[in-house]
Amino acid sequence: GMSVAKKGVLCVATATNPGKPHYTVEQIANILNISIRKAYYFCDETAEILVLRLGKRCIRIHKASFDKWFNENML
Repeated sequence: GMSVAKKGVLCVATATNPGKPHYTVEQIANILNISIRKAYYFCDETAEILVLRLGKRCIRIHKASFDKWFNENML
């Protein structure tokens, strides 16, 4: 079903980002299968995920908090 596909995507994202504790907005967009624009909006709106702002359009998403949210809401 869908949960299997989503889980697979999450594994791929983890594999392409070895040892890094953060996701990029592009990775979040890929994982959630949404546009980059929507991913930025998501980062602005979410209260459950730790988002680090390094600049106006430079954002890093805390991996552990995103994975926890993802597993609770998407799987």
